Amino acid sequence: MDHRLVVTGPGDDGSVRSGCAVVVDGDRVVSTVTLLDEQLLLGEVLLPVGQVELVATDREYEGRGLVRALMNWAHERSAARGHVVQVMIGIPYFYRQFGYEYAIDLPRALSVHTPPAVGAAPVLRPARPEDIPALTALQLSAQSGFDIFMPHSEACWRWLLAHEASTTWVLEDAGAVVASARTAPPSTNCWWPRPPPATRPPPGTCCAAWPHSRPRAPCGSSTAPAP
Repeated sequence: MDHRLVVTGPGDDGSVRSGCAVVVDGDRVVSTVTLLDEQLLLGEVLLPVGQVELVATDREYEGRGLVRALMNWAHERSAARGHVVQVMIGIPYFYRQFGYEYAIDLPRALSVHTPPAVGAAPVLRPARPEDIPALTALQLSAQSGFDIFMPHSEACWRWLLAHEASTTWVLEDAGAVVASARTAPPSTNCWWPRPPPATRPPPGTCCAAWPHSRPRAPCGSSTAPAP
């Protein structure tokens, strides 16, 4: 994951706001946490959600309550932003001490079973703002098999397209967007789903939305009410 994509995020008014806190000792960062602004769709009800991610402490500074202090910071900021629930994907059982409990299973990965039909010359190009409706439709298609899912807001899509830390790509066939992917710079280490070669995006893809995908290998997820 490219940390530059999550240190700041889009505000509701289109502004950029910080979601990352650190503990420093001199000029050394020894602990950190990041709060992501998300939205959760439950049936037809859209809920504002906070997701705490990238929680880490230097081993030399463990056991000093730094993570607890940072979690409190994240929860207070989450409440101030109007989040009504927290979503956490993390170390099994660890986050129960902060009020989280297991709620739903999440798929570990998506497998492409039916690649999009392509014409003679599909075009792979960077996504543009006018592609946001198609990107949204692809994401909803990939998540439509679930009762609860977390779609990107329009502000989030615009932020991802404009952010220099990654590039969002679309595969266009006969004028229609049939797949999307996001890539980090070539020097960034990350993993990406491996669709069939005919529709495979460039190396370095961090996340992708593919129609006709099915989930597999569920794993645990935790949630907690926002303070």
